[in-house]
Amino acid sequence: MKKIAVSIPLVLALTLPFVASAHEHATYQIGNNNYQIVIGSLNEPVAVDDKTGVDLTVTKCFTAACAATRSADGEMDGPAGTPVTGLEATLKVEIAAGDQKRMLDISPVWGKSGSYSAPFYPTVATTLTYRVNGTIDNVPVDLTITIVVPVAGE
Repeated sequence: MKKIAVSIPLVLALTLPFVASAHEHATYQIGNNNYQIVIGSLNEPVAVDDKTGVDLTVTKCFTAACAATRSADGEMDGPAGTPVTGLEATLKVEIAAGDQKRMLDISPVWGKSGSYSAPFYPTVATTLTYRVNGTIDNVPVDLTITIVVPVAGE
């Protein structure tokens, strides 16, 4: 019986379709500080007439590499930085589908400091790209973080 209990999850894991996360991670120097920006789509894979949106996280880094600190024994002992809050008042995200563009307001994600979202419903199968602009810590930013999100048709 134990063999069946172990093999069922294994079979399910191997037969379920693999979904790649389409999130882009990048570190930018903005003013005198380094920030890690992670942007991607909510509810992947994106599908026509199904709620999705922009998923954005901004962290102010402690180091230029934005890497977690490590103790002498090599174990992680601290985070890479601190979440940046309040960006809903200073940043917007533009989505583009072909020659159509739309600017979206971002909203903080409850319970996830430094994370923001901007939901939308794609109505046709197309390719989406995202762009972030506004200010971070009173420094103007216009970041082209190209992430191509193919929208599945029905």
